[in-house]
Amino acid sequence: MLAVLFGVFAALCWSVHDVIARSIAGAVGGFRVAAWVMVTGFLLLTGYILYDGTVWGASREAVMSGFALGFAYGFGVGGLFKAFSLGPVSLVGPVTAGYPVLAVLWNVVNGFEPTTLQWACVAATLVGAIIVAR
Repeated sequence: MLAVLFGVFAALCWSVHDVIARSIAGAVGGFRVAAWVMVTGFLLLTGYILYDGTVWGASREAVMSGFALGFAYGFGVGGLFKAFSLGPVSLVGPVTAGYPVLAVLWNVVNGFEPTTLQWACVAATLVGAIIVAR
């Protein structure tokens, strides 16, 4: 149940994030806004990591994976904010919120067999994106 609550909290945060991004990305520029989002996130996470101290025990592979994921995430956020500067939240939000569908499809290509419930969630995500975009 705690995982569901954190998931709902994350969804609410991303919703607020998308609305604010749309309101300022057009005026400031998508990639500038994305850069400030990334810098702010870096500072918040750095504070926690220094407090927790577990990062110092990370293997080389974990650090390299972290850098690769950071670059991918940075480009993704940059693209998201650029999309917000070009189109309405009602279009960009649902399309980008459907990224878990791509994760499921990627795993299917790699041999994962989703359950019926997981396929139903993929369908619900796609239907929801279509409804919101209309």
